[in-house]
Amino acid sequence: MKKKISFYIAIILSIILALVLLIVLIVWTKQIERNKDELKFIELLETKIEKEGLPTVLKKANIDVNNIYDTEKGLEIFINKDYDKIVSIDEEINKKIYNKAKDSVVYISSKNGNKFNQGSGVIINKDGYILTNKHVLLEDTKPYIYLHNGETKIATIIGSDNDTDIALLKIEGSNYKPLILEDSLNISVGQRVLSLTNPRGFERSLSSGIISGLNRPIKSLDKGRVMDLIQTDVFASKGSSGGALLNTKGNLIGIVTSIESKTGKYEGIVFAIPTNTIISIVPQLIEKGHVTRGWVDFSFIPLDYTLKEYLKLDIDKGLIISRIDNNSSSEEMGIKPSNLAINYMGKKVYIGGDIITKVNNVEVKDFSDLYVLLTNTKPNDTITLTIYRDKKYKDVKIKLIERPSNIEIK
Repeated sequence: MKKKISFYIAIILSIILALVLLIVLIVWTKQIERNKDELKFIELLETKIEKEGLPTVLKKANIDVNNIYDTEKGLEIFINKDYDKIVSIDEEINKKIYNKAKDSVVYISSKNGNKFNQGSGVIINKDGYILTNKHVLLEDTKPYIYLHNGETKIATIIGSDNDTDIALLKIEGSNYKPLILEDSLNISVGQRVLSLTNPRGFERSLSSGIISGLNRPIKSLDKGRVMDLIQTDVFASKGSSGGALLNTKGNLIGIVTSIESKTGKYEGIVFAIPTNTIISIVPQLIEKGHVTRGWVDFSFIPLDYTLKEYLKLDIDKGLIISRIDNNSSSEEMGIKPSNLAINYMGKKVYIGGDIITKVNNVEVKDFSDLYVLLTNTKPNDTITLTIYRDKKYKDVKIKLIERPSNIEIK
C-alpha cells in the first residue's frame, strides 16, 4: 500500500514538475518574442527619429520636449519628477545649430559720405558668394564684410533684384563655410525656427521662434512689393536684414528681410524671403547681374463696377485688354484688342476688347494678380490666358516678352 502511495506521489510530482517546466518554457518563449518585438520597435523608432527629428516624434507621442534632458546618463525622459536638470533637448539643439551656422553668417556695413547702413549676410558657397538684402546696400559703394574670424573683406556686388529685395555679393578667397539651402516648400506654420543675424551690430545673435504664416506680401523698401514671404516671430532689429532663418537642422530656409511695426521697433512680426525664391534667381544674378521676367505685350485696364455697367457685362473682375503693342504676336494667337475709345477718369482709354480672367487656370482680379502670376516666368515662356468675349470664356496660348523695367506693382 505504501509503495502504491509513493508511486502515485511520484507521478503527481512529475506532472507538477512538467507543468512548471512547460509554464517556464511558455513564459520564456513569450519573453523572447517580446524582446524581438521591442528590438523591431526600437529599430523603427530610431529610423523615424532619424527621418523626422526627435522633437517631432516626441510631439506626435504627446511627450513634452521640455521634460527631456541631457544628463550624465544620457537623454532621459520623465514627467512630473524632481530631477537635477542639466541641459534640455531644446538647449542642446540651439547650441548645435549655432555652432553649425555661426561661421556662415557675416556682418555687412555700407557707407556713402555721411550715410551709413548695416546688415547681415549668409555665405552660400565655399567660393565666397554671399546673400543679403538689396536695401542693406547703399548706392555707389562697395560693402565691407566682417567674417567670424575677425577678417574684413571688401565685396563685389554681383547683382540684385527689386522684386525679391535680394542682392548677391562675392568676396575673394575660397574654402568658406556655406549654409545648406533647404527646400522651403516643406516648411509649415507652427514649425520651430531660429535666426542668426547682427541686430544693432551685435554680431551673430541667435534667436528662436516659430513660423507664424506663409505666402505673405509686403511693400518693399525699394519699390513695389515683395511676395510669398515667410512670417515669423524671431527677434529682428536694424542690422538683422540679410541674416539667416534656419530650421532645426541648422539649414537655411529663408533670408530675414524686414519687420512689420508702426513704431519701427520689434513687435513680433518678422518677414523672410524663402530659399526657393532665392534658388530661382541666383543663377540669373551670377550670369547677368539682374533677373529677367516674362510679361504680356499689350496694355490693359482693370474692370470695375463703372466699366461693367457701361459695357453691360456679366462679370465684374478681370483686366480689359486695351491696346496690343506693335509687332506683337498676341493678335495672331487669338487676342482681340479694344476698339472703343472713351474718356475715363480724365484719360483716353480703349475698351470693348477681350477680358483676362485667368492665367494658367488661376483667377486674375486685378493688375497685382497678373504681376504676381508672371513673377516666376521668363521671356519666351508660353502661358494660357482665359479670356471673356461675347459672354463666353475661351483659352488662348500666348508667348511672353521680357518685362520692361518700368513695370512695378504698387
